[in-house]
Amino acid sequence: MNRWTRRDLAFSLIAWMALLMASAQACERDGQARSLYQGWQLEVDNDVFARTDRWFTNALRFSSVYCRPVERATPVAAKVLKLGGGLLLDAEVQKAPPAAVELAGAQADSSPSAPLGVSLGFGQLMYTPADIRQPQPQLDDRPWAGALYGVMTVFAFQGNHYQASDLKLGVTGRASQAGQVQRSWHRLIGADRPEGWEHQLKTAALVQLGHVRLWRFGDKQAADDRWGFHLGGAGSIGTHRSYASVLAGASLGWQKGRNPVFAVGNDGDLIIQDMENREAFRHLLLFSNLSLSAVGHNRFITGNTAGGRSQVKLRRAVAAWQIGFSYPLGRRYRLMYTHTLRSPEFEARDANLHGNPVQRWGTLSLNFDASP
Repeated sequence: MNRWTRRDLAFSLIAWMALLMASAQACERDGQARSLYQGWQLEVDNDVFARTDRWFTNALRFSSVYCRPVERATPVAAKVLKLGGGLLLDAEVQKAPPAAVELAGAQADSSPSAPLGVSLGFGQLMYTPADIRQPQPQLDDRPWAGALYGVMTVFAFQGNHYQASDLKLGVTGRASQAGQVQRSWHRLIGADRPEGWEHQLKTAALVQLGHVRLWRFGDKQAADDRWGFHLGGAGSIGTHRSYASVLAGASLGWQKGRNPVFAVGNDGDLIIQDMENREAFRHLLLFSNLSLSAVGHNRFITGNTAGGRSQVKLRRAVAAWQIGFSYPLGRRYRLMYTHTLRSPEFEARDANLHGNPVQRWGTLSLNFDASP
């Protein structure tokens, strides 16, 4: 990719972020921040938090979150929100009048909660072999791979259920700029230079559709409520990977009102946009999650690269465990950290090649709440 293409790509990303920020500011200026603009979320995954530098090594995702009643939305937003309602809400809820359902806005004027909403954003994924200092192809390890994408998520709260569907459109290969980003970052922090990005996954279109549904229970909605639990499932299908997961989790802390949902996504997939119980998020909360996944395919592991096709064997069953906390930074900002352990996703021809094959990484998430 020549420098003019890189410059155009960088300008496009900056313009997209500026558009999201400008939309948010416009919502606040017209006095509709509570009914339309909920806030934004910046999430960074990196294995440096776990003191490793291999395999799933970095991800970045920024999204801006919106909710508003359909009858007050712009024509395009109304169509998106109505489509989301058709996909996510039960038929009897869809048939109810907007005044009763509050389909895509506040449950009541006195509450900032939003049963249905939309988030728009973009993200980048980055994968490397265990040894980033080798310039030659490493076909017996996870290949170099990157992805750059835009994403739209439609999410809904309905009783004790939370569910979301998201669509990612992007590109893999050199056009993802993953190699340039990692080399620049390693140069800045004085880390080893990644030498093998010339052998990364070949350029291809990325199209992924995902869905998650969680059932919250143990919710007392009382001042002494300290525990929250959830069970559910998730899945993704598309050009680069397909999987189905069962999920379970628990949260501990001051949880008056609806229990919040914490479930950090798999490699940037299906990130929970839960801003429903803002009072709970203004206190320290601890949480833990467990997921078990059946994997159909994953081109980020077995795909064809510029150095040849990966020779590793994809594992069909993968487990992950997460533990983390949510900490308020004043009334509008919230910091989350999650530490993830994931069982091996592939098998190399030499079983002793990588030592401990468990993947570890940390996730930092900064959330901004635009409610009054």
